[in-house]
Amino acid sequence: MSQQPPPDRSPEDWRELLHSRPADSDPHAAAPPPRRRKRLRRKERPAPVPVAAGIPRRTAAVRREPVTPLGLLLAVALLLGTGLLVRHLTTDGSVPPAAAPRPSAPAAVQPPPPRPAAPAPAVVPAPEDVSEAWARAYWTRDPVPDRTHVAAVRRAAPWATASLTANLSAHTDRAWGRLVSRGGISTATAVRVSPAGTDLPPDIPDVRVWRTIATTTAVDGYTRYTETHTVRAELLRLTAGWRVSRVLGL
Repeated sequence: MSQQPPPDRSPEDWRELLHSRPADSDPHAAAPPPRRRKRLRRKERPAPVPVAAGIPRRTAAVRREPVTPLGLLLAVALLLGTGLLVRHLTTDGSVPPAAAPRPSAPAAVQPPPPRPAAPAPAVVPAPEDVSEAWARAYWTRDPVPDRTHVAAVRRAAPWATASLTANLSAHTDRAWGRLVSRGGISTATAVRVSPAGTDLPPDIPDVRVWRTIATTTAVDGYTRYTETHTVRAELLRLTAGWRVSRVLGL
């Protein structure tokens, strides 16, 4: 059977036929024009990765890729290394440098403390007050509890010198004998102190003075009566104050 010649084609038909042939059928075939190549590249692009709301495209693409064992080992090694480094930095025993102390503000100049006030001079009882206190103690007597006149001498001792107390204790006065014989108790009710007479040595201020002491006593015994005992006393100024040192007229 004889072959029939192919029908005649126009140049445009032949050009379209050449362009529609696959490129891999003939390596020496001519490349398609730029517009056709652009359409072919669009067709060969991979399907777009769906992107969830709020997830970047790059992150979504990475999540689609499978994690290889090598990548997992590298991530674990990186985490372990970071933990060891942090532990070493926190347990190496290093002490952070202490902060430099701030300079303190200069203390305010305090005024000097006030000097302690000088103690007030002790009030020294006057010779008249000492004479009255001695007379009241000496002429107040109770023979039953006192037993002897020495009890009255000792009561008056705080306002007398030691030598006068010893002298009066060694001698009994006449008033004590009368009081015992009448069974009475004497109480000093009034004392009057006045300057002594001119027949005695003159006073020396703050050293020695003479005073007349008149003591009125109330006696309660078999009968009640009053007595007045008048004596003249010498007083000396000692360290402790004025003291009766001598008595005339007992």
